[in-house]
Amino acid sequence: MIRHFGSNDTYADIKRVLAKEQPALQDGAALAIASWWQSPGAVGCDLAALATGARCWREEVLDDIAATLRAHENMGKDDRDALILLIDWVWENVNE
Repeated sequence: MIRHFGSNDTYADIKRVLAKEQPALQDGAALAIASWWQSPGAVGCDLAALATGARCWREEVLDDIAATLRAHENMGKDDRDALILLIDWVWENVNE
């Protein structure tokens, strides 16, 4: 089972990816980002599945990330960067 990183470790992981010190988010950071944006509502429910280890499908998670970005268009740069990096992680790690 993959454990979520804490916020400090997640933001440090994001910084390393953005600085090109590592190629992609670590799994724990990706799951933490998904948990930040999970919701039982229409936007965020597929991120909730990803964050909790439930079965999820790549296209639905990607659609949920896009919907989250649209719904929170005024979010801060750090949060936007995190979600954009999560897109890359989902492409590489969610196969269904």
